[in-house]
Amino acid sequence: MNRFISGDKVSKFVIEKLLGQGGFAEAYLATDTRLDRLVVIKCLRPDLGERLEGIKFALEEFQARFLVEARAQARVNHPNVCTLFEVEEENKILILEYIKGVTLEELCAAGPLSKTDLIGIVIAIGNAMVEAHAKDVLHRDLTLRNVMLAEGKQVKLLDFGLGAVQEQDHIVRRRSGSFAIPGGIGCRRAVIAGNQYGAQFES
Repeated sequence: MNRFISGDKVSKFVIEKLLGQGGFAEAYLATDTRLDRLVVIKCLRPDLGERLEGIKFALEEFQARFLVEARAQARVNHPNVCTLFEVEEENKILILEYIKGVTLEELCAAGPLSKTDLIGIVIAIGNAMVEAHAKDVLHRDLTLRNVMLAEGKQVKLLDFGLGAVQEQDHIVRRRSGSFAIPGGIGCRRAVIAGNQYGAQFES
């Protein structure tokens, strides 16, 4: 069961469709009726409490991490990072920039990348990570599916769901340590995707 369905109204937003679902969160395409633009709404899964049943402090930790994600992404203002527009704590949703394009995972699956494109993508990701680290933010989930190529080949780094603002993160992590949930990912696991996705390039 999803939290929203098409046509639902949340504050000034109208839900268009479900974009995707992860281990603990969902993402929806929505229309901002005030500014007449498409956005992405990210929220915790409604069944998260049931899926975490029996794991001490787990639900509280994920709720805390949701705000950590918002603080982390809000700190990083960079053209190669997906923009966080706002947070609605009452509704427990994040409002994010909608990026029309393909993930790097999808792009690699479609065929070899040119050397020029590959170098450009790596430089853009590196620039985004330098900016994040300069703001004391760690992404900790750098995978091909969390890198998107928008129209015009602009690279965008997505999803700070496992990210951490370094001086705040110990508050979240210290209570329950590392754990995983069905269909999810351990909170402390950092993944740097590479040849496991069959990434290749041609000269």
